[in-house]
Amino acid sequence: MGRDGMSGMAGSGMVLRSTATSPFGRKVKIGAHVLEVMESIRIEVADPWSETDSLRVQNPLGKMPVLILADGTAVYDSCVILDHLNGLSKHVSLIPTSPRERLAALTW
Repeated sequence: MGRDGMSGMAGSGMVLRSTATSPFGRKVKIGAHVLEVMESIRIEVADPWSETDSLRVQNPLGKMPVLILADGTAVYDSCVILDHLNGLSKHVSLIPTSPRERLAALTW
């Protein structure tokens, strides 16, 4: 079992845990499309109100979105997720390298 509390994740790409109504989940999905990495992400519905949903294991805050990496590592907070996806993109960059511009992008 991975660190996310889910088994069988290794080697299967990334999983984005969110809901259709989460604005932060939509932000990550839009960013993933722009960064051309969406094909490596599987969307899985999460229920932040359910005490039995593994979301609470994946993110101690119980909030969405959470990106589960292939090795089971859970990445949470939409800006942190986008920063990770930005590093995976071979064609596009959403996050500038200049410290001031980078800070502005990551605090949006």
